[in-house]
Amino acid sequence: MKINTGDIDGLVSLLQEAMVNGHEVVLYHDGPQFSKEGMATYRDDFDAFGHDYSNGPSTHYYAMATIQPVLEKLLQLQEKIEVFKGQEQSRSISFDIPQIMSDYYFNVNLKAKVMNEQNVEYLERQLQKTGMGEIPKEDLLSKISEGQETFTLLLEKKYGNDTAVAMPVFRKSDKGNYFFNSYDMTVKSEDGKSITQNFKVRSPQSYVVEKGETPKEDKKEWINSTITFKEAFNLLQGRSVNKEFLKVDKADERNSVKFDSWQYLDFKNADTNGNYPAVFTKPFDLEKELGKYPVKELLSETYKSELISSLKRGNRQSVNYINKDDTREKMYLEANPRYGVLKVYNTQMKPESLSFKSKPALSESKEQGQTQSEGVQKENKPSNKQSTDGEKPEVPKPEKVVKKNKKGLAA
Repeated sequence: MKINTGDIDGLVSLLQEAMVNGHEVVLYHDGPQFSKEGMATYRDDFDAFGHDYSNGPSTHYYAMATIQPVLEKLLQLQEKIEVFKGQEQSRSISFDIPQIMSDYYFNVNLKAKVMNEQNVEYLERQLQKTGMGEIPKEDLLSKISEGQETFTLLLEKKYGNDTAVAMPVFRKSDKGNYFFNSYDMTVKSEDGKSITQNFKVRSPQSYVVEKGETPKEDKKEWINSTITFKEAFNLLQGRSVNKEFLKVDKADERNSVKFDSWQYLDFKNADTNGNYPAVFTKPFDLEKELGKYPVKELLSETYKSELISSLKRGNRQSVNYINKDDTREKMYLEANPRYGVLKVYNTQMKPESLSFKSKPALSESKEQGQTQSEGVQKENKPSNKQSTDGEKPEVPKPEKVVKKNKKGLAA
């Protein structure tokens, strides 16, 4: 099939007007020349089936095509012809509509595939930062390929005798990309009781830590205020979590300030959706309060930092308590910023009331640890073994990860 270059402007106007009117399909004579003769446009295939074929040339069949790819090809030709306008007369050129359609949908599918892959990578990063990196990539790809407006996945983890089940929710945007905006967390205890809360997924925010001569030269860092999987579990267990936030300066965002705050859930005042409001506490100096306790992990700056980080995530963290006779006893600590204290538990998870060891005694233990460390350095004998004085805090790990289907059955 060919097209006369002198007919292109008229065909472009006709098809553009058709699309403005909501038409997506064009019927044309499948003869040697593509022209407006006998051409008609319709909203969809169904409407086109009602076309009166009796008025067309009996020697040719009608063919149907989508307007968008045909119009795009005509616009490309129109742009090329405009360059040589006035330098040549109208002529017939090739215009293979089946090939035009094939090329168009090949490119559309290729772009969709690339977009899907990029979308999956983005969602994987979001899930990873929210503590749900165990969700298989194949599950995401499968759901996205279905093209539904909304879909959910399931992730289950065991913490001791309790089970935490998260259901991340993904929604499709107007541009076709999926976003992970929230998740429901349900915690089931050994006695069969359960509690559920919806948590929002927030976008990371950047703030200026060091101003440059221009905004582009500013040194920035990022914070993420999203409650992670484990933090959500801890909140639903009645514990408190510390998160970083950004106080935005609307006049000049370069002056925005980072701050942190403790929060817990108010289980007595659920909203209309059954969610428990987060209550933010007054400032709580965790490091200062922790320093009152004779804990071996405080003798090492590395383990001290890890201990503080774990407590801020709401964990009930194991530590080695130093008794007055210098014996060690395993205990568990939990931050309670609401009352400005630490909760202490024994290995049976029963509350303990401990008397504080005197600071000089703890300082003496620290000096002994430093002396031993210096002795090791003098010997200059490298070792792969960790010092017992620097034993790393034990962070409770999930016992099992089970992926479930929509019906809640283990896969």
